Amino acid sequence: MFNFLSSKNQALLALAWFGFIYMLGQLFFIGGLYVYCGSEEAVNTVLANSKLDQQVFLFVLTMNALIQLGVGFVPLLIAQKWLTKVEWTSFKWKGGKATLLGLVVMGIGIPFIYYFSAKVESLLPSWMVENAMEDDSNAFYQQLGALSKVHPLVVLLSTVIIAPLTEELMFRGLIQGVMKSWTNSKHWAVWISAILFAAIHFHVAGFLPRMLLGALMGYFVLYSGSIWTAVLMHLSFNAFSLGLTIFPFAGELFMYLINGWFFPAVSLWLVISVWVWGKGRVVKSQGAVNQESSFEFNTTNEVDN
Repeated sequence: MFNFLSSKNQALLALAWFGFIYMLGQLFFIGGLYVYCGSEEAVNTVLANSKLDQQVFLFVLTMNALIQLGVGFVPLLIAQKWLTKVEWTSFKWKGGKATLLGLVVMGIGIPFIYYFSAKVESLLPSWMVENAMEDDSNAFYQQLGALSKVHPLVVLLSTVIIAPLTEELMFRGLIQGVMKSWTNSKHWAVWISAILFAAIHFHVAGFLPRMLLGALMGYFVLYSGSIWTAVLMHLSFNAFSLGLTIFPFAGELFMYLINGWFFPAVSLWLVISVWVWGKGRVVKSQGAVNQESSFEFNTTNEVDN
C-alpha cells in the first residue's frame, strides 16, 4: 500500500505506527485500572505505591501481559503487510545451530551478567539508585516471587512466555529491522534497538546490562536470521531469574557464588571461548542459509511488485 515511499520513509512510518500502538496500549492499561479500581484515587494509589495488594498485582500483571501481546504483534503484522521495502526479521524457524549456540552462550554467561549488573549498581552514585523507579522495580520482583507461590501459571505465562515473546517482536523483530533499513547498518540497528530495549524498562542500575543483553540477542538474530533465536534466549534468561525468585535457597547459593570474582570470570571466559568457536564454525554455515532465504525473499518481492 505504501510502495511509493522510500525505504527510510517506510521505516519512519513503521516507528510512528509502533509508537501509536504503544501509547494506545498504555491508555488501555490506565483505563483498565480505572474500571478495576473504581476511582481516580485508587488508580493513583496503585500507580504510586511500590507494594500492591496481591489481587491488584495479579490484575496488573495479567492486563499488562494481554496489552503486551497487542503491542508486540499488531504493529509488526500490519507493517509487514503494508511496508514492503523495510527489512524484517523472519518468523520462520531456520536458526537451529545459531539458536543452540545462543542458548549456550546465554546459559554460561548468566553468572557474569549478574555479577556485572551488581558491579554497575555499586559504582552508580546514590542519587541514581535511590529513587522511586529503582524501588518500584525491586518491589516488583519481590511481589512476583510471592505471587508465583499462589498463581504460578499466571506468573510463568506473563514473565517467561509472553514478556520475552512480545519484547523480542518489538525490539529485535520490528525496531531492529526498521533501523537496519533506515541506517543501512546492521550494527547501528542492533545497538539502537538494544538501547531502546534497556531504556523502556526504566531501571537505571539495569540499563547497561540490559543493553548488552539486547545487543547479544540482536547479533544472534542476525546470525540465525530468525526472531525465535532471541525469543528463546530471552525466555531462558527470564526463566532462570524467576527460578531464583521462586526458590530462595537456590537464589542465595547463586548470589554467594557470584559475590567473588572467580565464578563470574570463568563464566566470561567460557562465553568468549564459545562465542569465538561458534561464530567461526557454526554461525558461518548459517549465513549461507540466510543469503539463500534473502535471495528468495527479494525475488518474491520483485515478482509481486
